[in-house]
Amino acid sequence: MTENTEQTPPGRPPILRIAGFLVGNWPSRIYLALVLASVLFAVASITTYQGSDANLAAVWPILMTLPWTLLFIWLVPDSGGVGAALALVGIVTVATLLNMAIISWLVRLVRRRLLPGGHAPGRYSSG
Repeated sequence: MTENTEQTPPGRPPILRIAGFLVGNWPSRIYLALVLASVLFAVASITTYQGSDANLAAVWPILMTLPWTLLFIWLVPDSGGVGAALALVGIVTVATLLNMAIISWLVRLVRRRLLPGGHAPGRYSSG
């Protein structure tokens, strides 16, 4: 038996391929920026404001990352403070990544259906 000694050229590591898929289009980047801004506001509000309505700041990141946050919102402790802020950030991060994957998949689908060659004009062109 002969062994196949040819190796495929090394590609990008899987984590870079996943990151490229998630943020490789403008709709995903805009969505990420909006969620990040709302999370920063919510964390600042939760950790610094001690009023009775401090938890209302978390409404924006929760609404922006629906439907996934509804599955995990029960994990946020009701006590407030740093623990609640960290739990909120973790849940919103997972929900954001899931939504970015859906957005990226939809952008890729639209590009393949609407554009000849399946990619944006001027990108990856040979000439």
